[in-house]
Amino acid sequence: GGEEVVVRWGESAAHDLHSAFGSASGASDATTQLESTLRSRRVTHVVVCGMPLEYAVLATAIDAKKRGFARVSVVAEACAALGDDDAASEALATLRAAGVALIDPLALAPA
Repeated sequence: GGEEVVVRWGESAAHDLHSAFGSASGASDATTQLESTLRSRRVTHVVVCGMPLEYAVLATAIDAKKRGFARVSVVAEACAALGDDDAASEALATLRAAGVALIDPLALAPA
């Protein structure tokens, strides 16, 4: 079994962070330790799920791609959008266009 890692973000009213990686600008007071934590554990496949799909999930998955992780996937069945079905569909289309894989939750089950 793997070690659980909890990264908290968006807890400060001073920063409106959608990505779990923190500020896109890289401002030191607005970043999380997610990237360094994943890199220190040699993680190459980042799997994202949660809510809201069109904000936090979308931003985190795209950030992971931009930061050079080899594989980035979203478990769409484990996500929820705040908006309507169109908002969810648009977010999923944006993820696909960015090269993020949409995977079935069963793909994560141990063999």
